[in-house]
Amino acid sequence: MKEVEDEQYDVVTCLNLLDRCDTPRTLIEDIRTKLSTHGALVVALVLPFSPYVEIGTIDNMPSGVSWALRAPLQRSRLTV
Repeated sequence: MKEVEDEQYDVVTCLNLLDRCDTPRTLIEDIRTKLSTHGALVVALVLPFSPYVEIGTIDNMPSGVSWALRAPLQRSRLTV
């Protein structure tokens, strides 16, 4: 995303993206810095939440997911 250093936004939408993002926490933190004082972030998620990153990871899991969470998420995906 090309940044404008001092640009602030009143509304930012993040629709069906967080489950495909390698670093979802970083994305949310970056968006927060760009929101105006009373700005709003609109988020939509597909439920049940099942992260899957297509590019950049070996196991298709977001790099921000702790190792404690990886095993249960992988097992649940295998049994479906």
